[in-house]
Amino acid sequence: MGRINGANSDYIHDGKGVIKQQTDPLFMKLYICPSGQPNPLEAPDDVCIGTNDDCPGLPSGHAMVHLNAEHGVEIMAGDQNRILVKQNGDIELGKEGGGAKITLKDDGQIIIDAGTVTINGNLTITGDIIANNL
Repeated sequence: MGRINGANSDYIHDGKGVIKQQTDPLFMKLYICPSGQPNPLEAPDDVCIGTNDDCPGLPSGHAMVHLNAEHGVEIMAGDQNRILVKQNGDIELGKEGGGAKITLKDDGQIIIDAGTVTINGNLTITGDIIANNL
């Protein structure tokens, strides 16, 4: 059975108990741990912090909402699949560190970083076509 966990930049577990701390940047995580591991406030070692890669339990099935004063709002599921709304207004879709990413820029640009782009359906282009490296 999984459990809902959380982490908060205002508190840490120091080995004896929970103590208040001041960190920068401020953050809050709310996540599901499918293997029921403790969160960082419950124990100092072998804790789940909300991702498949960092959990000492089951390697899959995590989901997380991460609010961060520096980075923005991040929604993650599974193996680092994410949507990131950055503080500067950009929105990124894609696996963190992965081979494909879509970035919606605050100025209206859409940047697609991918090895192959497949479009099913009709493609309509208005404006200029600027081609590099063709």
